[in-house]
Amino acid sequence: MRVRFAIALIAFGLVGCKPYLRYQGGSTTALEAPERCGQGPYTIEIPAEGARWGERVELFAYTPRPLDLRYEVRVGDGPVVASGRLRGVLRPQSATGSDGKTYLELRGTDESFDASPCVSSGAEAALRAAGGVGAGAPGGAPGVVGGGGAGGGPAEATVGGEVAVDGGAARGAVELQRVRWEGDWRLSLETLQQRGLGRTRSLSHTWTIEGDPEAPPPLEAGAHVRIRVWAERPNLLEGVTFLVLHRVADPSVSDEEYAAHLAEERREREEERAERERARRERAARGPTRRERRRARRAQRRAEEARERRAYCDAHREDESCWGAGGYEGHLRRQREAEARRAAAAAAQPDGPPPAPRAEVQPPKPSPNARWVPGYWHWFAERWVWIGGRWDVPEADLVARATVTAPSAPPPPRSETPPPAPAPGLVWQAGYWQWDGARFVWVGGRWVLPERDKEWEPPRWEPGSGGVRFVPGRWRVLVR
Repeated sequence: MRVRFAIALIAFGLVGCKPYLRYQGGSTTALEAPERCGQGPYTIEIPAEGARWGERVELFAYTPRPLDLRYEVRVGDGPVVASGRLRGVLRPQSATGSDGKTYLELRGTDESFDASPCVSSGAEAALRAAGGVGAGAPGGAPGVVGGGGAGGGPAEATVGGEVAVDGGAARGAVELQRVRWEGDWRLSLETLQQRGLGRTRSLSHTWTIEGDPEAPPPLEAGAHVRIRVWAERPNLLEGVTFLVLHRVADPSVSDEEYAAHLAEERREREEERAERERARRERAARGPTRRERRRARRAQRRAEEARERRAYCDAHREDESCWGAGGYEGHLRRQREAEARRAAAAAAQPDGPPPAPRAEVQPPKPSPNARWVPGYWHWFAERWVWIGGRWDVPEADLVARATVTAPSAPPPPRSETPPPAPAPGLVWQAGYWQWDGARFVWVGGRWVLPERDKEWEPPRWEPGSGGVRFVPGRWRVLVR
C-alpha cells in the first residue's frame, strides 16, 4: 500500500510539474595563468552555439588560497551584461548532521587575500610618500615608475632596468593557457580536501528566450561571449585552475510542448495585466474612498509643515536645531567633507581593468633562491601606474653569502648619460654588471622613486675564493 501511494505521489508530481529548462552538454575548459603572479586582464572567448532556448556560461576557480579578481561579460563588442568578483575561497569543512554523522560541506573561511608575494611594497610606499611623483601624464593617463637602461657593444648583452622597463612598450594581451582536465568538472569535497584546495564563488550568466516562443535564439551561432578577468592587485595564481563551463538550454519536454507552454504563460500574463488595468479604471471611476481622502489630507498637512519649517530655517541660519552644530556654516562644512570623502573613495577604485602589461627583460638571477616579482599596474591618484619587476633576494641568501659568483672581476662600469627624469623627485640608480653564468651582462640604469629616510647602496662585486661575489643593491636606513 505504501509503495503504491509513493508511486502515485511521484506520478502526480511529474504530471503537475511545469516544463522547465535544463542546462547541460556544451563544453568544459580548464585554464591556468602562464605566470606565477598575475593581474590580467585575461580575455576568455566562448563561441555561442545559437541554441534555440538559451545558453549559460559559468566561471570559477579551484585554488589553494583566497583570490580577489574582477570579471565582466560581453557579447562581441557589446555592452557589459554581467560583472562581479571572484573573491575569497570556499573550503570543504566538517559538519555534524541531525543524525549525528559527520560529513563535508563547502563553506567560506576567514582567510584573507594576500598580495604580498606579488607586489613591491617598497615601491608602493615610496609612491604614496611622493604624492604621485612618476605617475605619468596628467588627466588619468597611465604612467611608469622609473626608466630603462642604456645599451652596450657587441661583446655583452644588454637588458632593461631591474625596476621599471625601457621606454615602456606594452607586451600585449595576456592569455590563460589551456590545460588538460580529466573527468567531471565537479571535484568531490573529499578530493578538494586531499589536495588542499577550495573554490571561489562562481560567475553564472544565462541568455534565455523571454516568453516569446517565436523569438530568435538569444545568442547567434558563432557570436563570441567574452569574459574579461583582471585584478586590482596581482594575485598569486600558482596552483590555480580556472574552469569555464558552457551549457545549452534543453527543455524537460519536447520543443513543441515547451513552445506551447511559453505561449500559454504569455497569454496568462496578458490576461493578468488586462485584469489589473480594468480594476485600476474601476477604482478611478468610483473616486477616492474615505480612507484615501484622510490620507491625502494628512499628506497635505505634512507638506505644509515641511514648507514652513524650510522657510524658518532659511531665515535663521544660526539655528542649530535646523542645521546642526555650527549652524548653516557648519552644515556646509560637513557637506564639503562628505563630498571629499566620497570623491576619495571613488578615486581609490579603478574605473576598469588595467592596461596590458609592459614588456620586461629579466636581469640575470642574483642568487639561487631569488624569485622574480613581475611588474604590475598599481591604481594610484586616479590613474594606473606601472611598478616594474624586480628580483626578490631572500635574506637567508644574503646572510649565507649565496649570491652569484663570477670567475673574474667585471669590466669597468659603462659611462651612462641619464635621460631626462620623467617626473620631479626621482633619483637615478646607475647601471651595473651582472653575471649570467657564461658572461657579464650590463643592467642599465634607471630612474626610481626614493624610499623615505633611506639611501641607496649600489650593487657591487667583492673578491672571494675562486673569483668575485655579487652583492645586490639595497635601500639602507639613512644615518644622519
